[in-house]
Amino acid sequence: MSLNKILLSAVISSFLFFNGCKNDKETIKNIKENAKEVAPILKNLLEKKVSSNSSEISLETIRNNEYLLSNIKNKPYLQNEEYLKEKINKLVESSEHTYTKRDTNNISVYNASKFSLIQLQRIYLMYEYLKDPSSLQDMGKIIEEDVKDSYAEHGGIILFNKKKIYFKTMESYVKREPSSNVLYGAPDETFLIPNIGYFHLHAISNNEKESASPSDRDIIISYYTTDMDNESHDFLITPINRGTFNVDYYSGYKKENPIIKFLDLGNYTYDTTQIK
Repeated sequence: MSLNKILLSAVISSFLFFNGCKNDKETIKNIKENAKEVAPILKNLLEKKVSSNSSEISLETIRNNEYLLSNIKNKPYLQNEEYLKEKINKLVESSEHTYTKRDTNNISVYNASKFSLIQLQRIYLMYEYLKDPSSLQDMGKIIEEDVKDSYAEHGGIILFNKKKIYFKTMESYVKREPSSNVLYGAPDETFLIPNIGYFHLHAISNNEKESASPSDRDIIISYYTTDMDNESHDFLITPINRGTFNVDYYSGYKKENPIIKFLDLGNYTYDTTQIK
């Protein structure tokens, strides 16, 4: 059996199991169509896993969590799970959101009480980032650069800089062509750099309101990553009109519950007149 067939079989089985989907022809057809498109990314993830180790929790996951903890060790409130749940739920309730049809039909929309501490810490750090006007301007630049590029979807990793997080864009390894503007493939170097999560954009234009949630392809990659590494932490940035964008977090944590969980963190604005 070829590697592509093995990958496809594994994706269908894990997707149906993790998402609680019915084993019907229409569901499997949709999974197959999306799995074929992300097969090169899944193959790359598999090769990375085989070349690293075969432990239940990958070295990459261990390293990334150690990186997170070392940078928040002087923030005791980030160690308080109940505090984080309460604060995040209040932030979610007070935010304006952009929900798409698939949010309610295909993905379970959770509140903070359903997330583990390592997920809550990442969510709260993102909220701290989003309340800073200079951070919003930085995100505006990232969005504008992606909208201008019709040959690739942009993304990268989230790092710390003096205890504050920032987004480091890294060019997708998927071949640059118009058809690649809907799929981000993290380059190999992202697996070697300690980070707290990955991000990508749905930014073909300045108005992608209908795409303001993880796509089927995004979820398949997240399931596969979770199955291999025990965890996945991803943020999606979507412009809903020029100067306004939506942020989603979707994550898997196999140790507690393999289902990919999703949280819309709200809509945010930046000053377009300050974007060069």
